[in-house]
Amino acid sequence: MAARSDENTRYYLGPHLFEALRKLHALTQLLPGSGMVQSMQDSSRASEEAQAGNYGKATAHLGMGTVNAALDWLPSAKLGLILGVGAKTFPRHKVPGAEKMEAAGEPAKQIWDSPSPRLERNASGTWTSEISDSEYRVRHNTAKAVRTGERIESVAPLFEHHVHPGLQKAYPELSRWRSLLITGPHEKEYGSTNFKTKLVKVRAPDLIKARRVGIHELQHLIDWLERHAPGGAPQQFIKMGFPEWQAYDLYKRLVGEVVARNAQHRLLMSDAERRLRSPRSTERIPRDQQINLHDDRWWEALFGENAVPPWLIGK
Repeated sequence: MAARSDENTRYYLGPHLFEALRKLHALTQLLPGSGMVQSMQDSSRASEEAQAGNYGKATAHLGMGTVNAALDWLPSAKLGLILGVGAKTFPRHKVPGAEKMEAAGEPAKQIWDSPSPRLERNASGTWTSEISDSEYRVRHNTAKAVRTGERIESVAPLFEHHVHPGLQKAYPELSRWRSLLITGPHEKEYGSTNFKTKLVKVRAPDLIKARRVGIHELQHLIDWLERHAPGGAPQQFIKMGFPEWQAYDLYKRLVGEVVARNAQHRLLMSDAERRLRSPRSTERIPRDQQINLHDDRWWEALFGENAVPPWLIGK
């Protein structure tokens, strides 16, 4: 039960905040200024509750005064848990309500179901909201399209091909990205994103299927901008010596790939269905089985302190 309580605590507080919480009492003793007695008492109680697995009580004792005072002493990467996403349209005003519910011990589903917050933490512990895809459509730039039989290829600014008003408003910087769109009855569904050249490529038999591929790549763009856990490719595991079947399994478990495939799944859901089911509830792979090769702290959160990922042992 200790491991399960530890896992719940890490999820509830976020993996980075949990580690900070364990050391917070010692940190607050070093903080400058007066009037810190209550904060130190709260942090001490919070640490005790967290160690016992009482994460609701731990959060309640973690006063915002202590957090604000401790920010300068914590690594900057941990601030993401408090600041949330960087979208222009992110409902920051709803975060206090969500955190209040969280502090009261409300489960993540209850927070999402509440009309006011409708927020949830992603796999990295950061607050996220959801942009509606109801207006999203994919189209060719017919003036610049090159036709070869039934095959159509065109290059255009990202939002000329991938018309998504909600995404464009949330991340206007993506207007500087370009898109390569190829459709034709013999094309296989394929997408890729080149972050160096700022180019999104989508191939599909038709524009309907291109929409499904496109939303996957757009989700990768969001995660890249937000510095969320990334996706990847099976080849990166094959190069590490894994057989193809295992490499593909590991690739599917990458947090960024789970999120992008979930975006594809939720693309077919109505706004009413989305409101009833949070993004986490429709992820196909449980959070404790998702992996992030780029963050050592994730390995510690998933496998224990100082653990080495099993498939990297001996490599």
